[in-house]
Amino acid sequence: TNKQTEKSVRLQFSYLKPGVAHTYVVETLPNGEEFIIDPTYSQYEKKYSKGFIGKKFPNKKLEQNRIEGDEFMKLQNQWFLEGLYG
Repeated sequence: TNKQTEKSVRLQFSYLKPGVAHTYVVETLPNGEEFIIDPTYSQYEKKYSKGFIGKKFPNKKLEQNRIEGDEFMKLQNQWFLEGLYG
């Protein structure tokens, strides 16, 4: 298959406060354009009752704290070592 004609999806993470993860999907189109697909976004803003699809989160803190899986796992480990989880 030709990778340049395929779209891909991956999980990405964010948080409003340390220790509380928010997980959603990022879709990358063949042209490299990325979109957040977040069916549970209404927990942050009720007007998005059917979820959120877009390039950037409306919530500035969620947008600022976006992080890839491997980096988020390292961050969770750091929070654990700092005693955040117990």
